[in-house]
Amino acid sequence: MSQPESLTELEPGPLLRAERERQGLSAEQVCTDLNIQPNKLKALEAGEYEKMFSVVFTRGYIRSYARYLGLDSKPLVERFDQLAPAPEQPLPATESLNVKMGGKRSNWLGRIFLVIIILLLWILAYWYFAAQSETQSTASSASVPTANQASPAVAAGNPAVSAPEPEQQLASDEDTQANPYALSFEPDSGAESVRSGAGDLESPSDPAAAAEESAADAPAAELAVPADEVSLQSSGPQNSQPQESGGDNLVLTFAQDCWVRVTDADGVVLLESLQRGGSSADLAGAAPFQIRLGNAQGVSASMNGRTVTVPVSASGNVVNFTVGDNQ
Repeated sequence: MSQPESLTELEPGPLLRAERERQGLSAEQVCTDLNIQPNKLKALEAGEYEKMFSVVFTRGYIRSYARYLGLDSKPLVERFDQLAPAPEQPLPATESLNVKMGGKRSNWLGRIFLVIIILLLWILAYWYFAAQSETQSTASSASVPTANQASPAVAAGNPAVSAPEPEQQLASDEDTQANPYALSFEPDSGAESVRSGAGDLESPSDPAAAAEESAADAPAAELAVPADEVSLQSSGPQNSQPQESGGDNLVLTFAQDCWVRVTDADGVVLLESLQRGGSSADLAGAAPFQIRLGNAQGVSASMNGRTVTVPVSASGNVVNFTVGDNQ
């Protein structure tokens, strides 16, 4: 039997198997060389084409197998087309349905991914603003002593509450020069200056009435003494000594900005304000003095000319201490 007769009369599968056996090739070697599964090769050589993947794949296997064995693949493929069943038509519709379903699945995955990104951004924004709020709260807590400097304005009715700032002292001096009836206190004159100022306001023809008004105004003048003395004492070193009336002298020197409150033994607030670095406060009152400092490390003190040790708190710069118990 010649080769053309074999190619046109026999089925492609059995013919390829016969040619393989004639050449002495094993099925395993063919599977390895053609990269085909053994069960598929067995079905192809037996003519069981329905066990193959599809008509298209079977046609390709026949063409490759024929070339591998040195045969003409064209008549074998034509013979297979005569024997093979017609290809199924619904396959393209199924592929289209799969494509549409895949597209819908991709849309859902994209939406889920977008929602996850939005949630992550929201969490990051919440964390950022929460951290900012904590930072602002910490800064507010640290600035509590500074906020307390508004308290002298509340007690503005009592001139002895706080010592004036350097600018306030200059303004006070100018007001005193402009107003001849303002009360003036000198370290050597004491309460007599108060009586003199009060007497100037009244008619000189009524000394008895002037004496009565001077005696009535004495408590207010005594309360005003510490604040005015601070203004006078800060203008020159000659006013740094205590009053002749027997009061005590307290000098605070500020190397750094510090909030301070000083109260004497009578409960009078001599000073309550934020003092700037490089300034000093010269106070007069009755010892012992209750002192509260917001920055104790930047303050030095002396009482009646003797240096006072300023304690330092282990927990922070704010300290409370008493000066003059044993003076």
